[in-house]
Amino acid sequence: MVIRTLTDITRKQMYISYRKEYRAHVVMEAKNLNTLEFSVEFSIEMTPLGEKEVKVIVPDSVNYPVIPILRALKPYIHDLERNGHLP
Repeated sequence: MVIRTLTDITRKQMYISYRKEYRAHVVMEAKNLNTLEFSVEFSIEMTPLGEKEVKVIVPDSVNYPVIPILRALKPYIHDLERNGHLP
């Protein structure tokens, strides 16, 4: 799985300072070279130990197994957040 882009990233209004929630549009390329486009919701939460935990939800039905999608998206989103590319 290769993530091509994560676009239209919007941050949801949250009143909790240790949790940020987002919506975005994902374009991925699967191993069989099919291009997948779908919406995704994800959150980044600061744990009590100071680590950041990424949770991803794919609300739409995708014509591909979800677990490989989640395994590719979580580190990608974590890197975006660490490098300051999220709103």
